[in-house]
Amino acid sequence: MQFYVISPLFLITLWWVPKIGFSLLAFAFIANFSSNFALTYVYNLIPGFGNVAQLVQNHTVFLEKWTNKFNKVYVRPYTRIGPYLVGIALAYIIIKRKEKNSLKLSLVS
Repeated sequence: MQFYVISPLFLITLWWVPKIGFSLLAFAFIANFSSNFALTYVYNLIPGFGNVAQLVQNHTVFLEKWTNKFNKVYVRPYTRIGPYLVGIALAYIIIKRKEKNSLKLSLVS
Protein backbone atom coordinates (compact mmCIF):
# COMPACT_ATOMS: atom_id res chain seq x y z
CA MET A 1 0.00 0.00 0.00
CA GLN A 2 2.87 2.40 0.69
CA PHE A 3 4.00 2.08 -2.93
CA TYR A 4 0.49 2.83 -4.17
CA VAL A 5 0.36 5.96 -2.00
CA ILE A 6 3.68 7.37 -3.24
CA SER A 7 3.26 6.32 -6.89
CA PRO A 8 1.59 9.63 -7.91
CA LEU A 9 4.85 11.37 -7.02
CA PHE A 10 6.58 9.36 -9.74
CA LEU A 11 3.69 9.19 -12.20
CA ILE A 12 2.84 12.89 -12.19
CA THR A 13 6.45 13.95 -12.63
CA LEU A 14 6.91 11.40 -15.41
CA TRP A 15 3.84 12.63 -17.20
CA TRP A 16 4.51 16.38 -16.99
CA VAL A 17 8.33 16.57 -16.95
CA PRO A 18 9.80 13.20 -18.02
CA LYS A 19 13.42 14.20 -17.35
CA ILE A 20 12.65 15.03 -13.73
CA GLY A 21 10.46 11.93 -13.45
CA PHE A 22 13.19 9.61 -14.68
CA SER A 23 15.71 11.41 -12.48
CA LEU A 24 13.44 10.85 -9.50
CA LEU A 25 13.04 7.19 -10.43
CA ALA A 26 16.80 6.81 -10.81
CA PHE A 27 17.45 8.48 -7.45
CA ALA A 28 14.91 6.22 -5.70
CA PHE A 29 16.36 3.15 -7.41
CA ILE A 30 19.91 4.08 -6.36
CA ALA A 31 18.68 4.72 -2.81
CA ASN A 32 17.03 1.29 -2.87
CA PHE A 33 20.19 -0.40 -4.10
CA SER A 34 22.32 1.45 -1.54
CA SER A 35 20.05 0.55 1.37
CA ASN A 36 20.09 -3.11 0.36
CA PHE A 37 23.87 -3.08 0.11
CA ALA A 38 24.33 -1.22 3.41
CA LEU A 39 21.99 -3.52 5.35
CA THR A 40 23.63 -6.62 3.90
CA TYR A 41 27.13 -5.33 4.67
CA VAL A 42 26.48 -3.90 8.16
CA TYR A 43 24.52 -6.89 9.48
CA ASN A 44 26.64 -9.49 7.63
CA LEU A 45 23.60 -10.99 5.94
CA ILE A 46 23.46 -13.61 3.20
CA PRO A 47 24.37 -11.63 0.07
CA GLY A 48 22.54 -13.92 -2.34
CA PHE A 49 21.75 -17.52 -3.12
CA GLY A 50 25.21 -18.32 -4.48
CA ASN A 51 26.71 -19.43 -1.18
CA VAL A 52 23.61 -20.98 0.41
CA ALA A 53 24.96 -24.50 -0.17
CA GLN A 54 27.98 -23.72 2.00
CA LEU A 55 25.93 -22.06 4.72
CA VAL A 56 23.40 -24.91 4.96
CA GLN A 57 26.10 -27.18 6.37
CA ASN A 58 25.79 -25.31 9.69
CA HIS A 59 22.01 -25.13 10.20
CA THR A 60 22.09 -22.87 13.25
CA VAL A 61 24.15 -20.14 11.59
CA PHE A 62 22.17 -20.44 8.37
CA LEU A 63 18.78 -20.10 10.07
CA GLU A 64 19.99 -17.12 12.10
CA LYS A 65 21.35 -15.35 9.01
CA TRP A 66 18.27 -16.21 6.96
CA THR A 67 15.94 -14.89 9.66
CA ASN A 68 18.00 -11.70 9.96
CA LYS A 69 17.92 -11.20 6.18
CA PHE A 70 14.17 -11.73 6.10
CA ASN A 71 13.53 -9.31 8.98
CA LYS A 72 15.99 -6.60 7.96
CA VAL A 73 15.76 -6.67 4.16
CA TYR A 74 12.88 -8.68 2.74
CA VAL A 75 10.09 -7.22 4.89
CA ARG A 76 11.08 -3.55 4.67
CA PRO A 77 9.35 -1.53 1.94
CA TYR A 78 12.34 0.73 1.23
CA THR A 79 14.37 -2.33 0.23
CA ARG A 80 11.63 -3.79 -1.98
CA ILE A 81 10.62 -0.76 -4.04
CA GLY A 82 13.11 -1.45 -6.87
CA PRO A 83 10.87 -3.78 -8.90
CA TYR A 84 7.94 -1.42 -8.41
CA LEU A 85 9.98 1.46 -9.82
CA VAL A 86 11.01 -0.63 -12.82
CA GLY A 87 7.33 -1.40 -13.40
CA ILE A 88 6.41 2.29 -13.30
CA ALA A 89 9.16 3.15 -15.79
CA LEU A 90 8.18 0.30 -18.12
CA ALA A 91 4.49 1.26 -17.99
CA TYR A 92 5.41 4.82 -18.94
CA ILE A 93 7.56 3.63 -21.85
CA ILE A 94 4.80 1.32 -23.12
CA ILE A 95 2.19 4.09 -22.92
CA LYS A 96 4.44 6.48 -24.83
CA ARG A 97 5.10 3.82 -27.49
CA LYS A 98 1.36 3.30 -27.94
CA GLU A 99 0.82 7.04 -28.31
CA LYS A 100 3.34 7.08 -31.16
CA ASN A 101 1.65 4.04 -32.77
CA SER A 102 4.85 2.03 -32.72
CA LEU A 103 3.25 -1.21 -31.59
CA LYS A 104 5.80 -3.69 -32.89
CA LEU A 105 9.23 -4.09 -31.32
CA SER A 106 11.99 -4.96 -33.74
CA LEU A 107 14.94 -7.12 -32.80
CA VAL A 108 17.29 -4.93 -34.84
CA SER A 109 17.21 -1.21 -34.14
